[in-house]
Amino acid sequence: RTLTVLQNQRQTRRYEETEGHGISWHIWAVAGFGFFADSYCLFSVKLVIPWIAFIYQSNGEFDSHDKLNIIMVLLAGTIFGQLLFGSLADVSGRLKTYSWDLILVLFVAVFLAEISTGSNDSMSIKGWICFWTLFVGVGTGAGRTLSALVTAEYFTLS
Repeated sequence: RTLTVLQNQRQTRRYEETEGHGISWHIWAVAGFGFFADSYCLFSVKLVIPWIAFIYQSNGEFDSHDKLNIIMVLLAGTIFGQLLFGSLADVSGRLKTYSWDLILVLFVAVFLAEISTGSNDSMSIKGWICFWTLFVGVGTGAGRTLSALVTAEYFTLS
């Protein structure tokens, strides 16, 4: 009986400590949505590449080398984003770094949507896609790392 009372007191104390740290629905919503969006970005790239090729290529498809380049640039950016933003989060704080990641992802998505071949096809669409996909990867890697960190940091119950 005494053990049960002590466990209940310990659990009550944990809840009180957690409430002082600021668990709230918006932390869960932002981190959960960020993790979902990052996963969707990584897993949907093979589905989206043929659609992009249909719009921008005269024959309606990229060759396998170009597809591989786009996927590899995304994954390289993801690894770089995890390392960079994980280190920045340790130095400047999780929420502040996560905010910068969300701003990066927002702007990169707009820039990626606005790419074109330029006047008289003066620019390579594949080059632009790879360039902005690198930054999408950085944002995706940062988001995957920071979503887990923010959620874990604000939820201290075991």
